Amino acid sequence: MQLPEEWHLDPEHKDSKKLIEMVGAHARRLEKALQQATTNEEKYQAVFAFYRKYYTLTLCKSCVAAGINRSPTRDIILDLPWKELKQDRIFCLKIWEKINH
Repeated sequence: MQLPEEWHLDPEHKDSKKLIEMVGAHARRLEKALQQATTNEEKYQAVFAFYRKYYTLTLCKSCVAAGINRSPTRDIILDLPWKELKQDRIFCLKIWEKINH
């Protein structure tokens, strides 16, 4: 499993560096939780927590200004559980839809 190192946030925004560290930490936590998960419920909880943390960041004005909710950053973050961490794509999509609606 390879976590992205580049999240494509606005490099000139003052909060980008802090935000990159936060998103990276959330991604590492997700990776660790999925490695330790033995049941689908534990995987669900790990992905739900990751997406919930991302959703919370999209509500922060300085995070939005840094580009957290723009493409390709949004796509990299939302695709991470299924693309990089090899989870079921439909499983992840349903979790995101539950949070985002």
